[in-house]
Amino acid sequence: MLRRVEATFELARANHQPVLRPRRHEFTEFNVEVYDGEVTVIYSNVFLTVKEEADVDKVQQLLIQQGALSKQEPGCARFEVYHSKNEPKFFMLIERWESQQHLDRHREAKAYLDIYQPQVLPLVDRVPHPSDLVF
Repeated sequence: MLRRVEATFELARANHQPVLRPRRHEFTEFNVEVYDGEVTVIYSNVFLTVKEEADVDKVQQLLIQQGALSKQEPGCARFEVYHSKNEPKFFMLIERWESQQHLDRHREAKAYLDIYQPQVLPLVDRVPHPSDLVF
């Protein structure tokens, strides 16, 4: 059974099962898909290494544009761009999507199709890290 609920929560793990619990410090409201008691949240971490040092500033500006657009998309609970202080050519995208359907729609949106795919990807080596929240 698929139903939609709106909640303020943080995803936690208890006995290797996802559970909802109230947030202690930060409150973010968004819809959560619950399928037979399972919470569906997609965590996607992407590591990008800029191929040429001369392109670092360009990639950073493009990722800022992409992030701003992505945050406005339905189902985007988190979209953050980090630039390493230790490795100037290294960026991390930390994303959280309400469902796989939202992530799929993101890949059909302007941020992905007009900025990320044609302008960022040719300039970087990309290593995706779909993740599970363990704590």
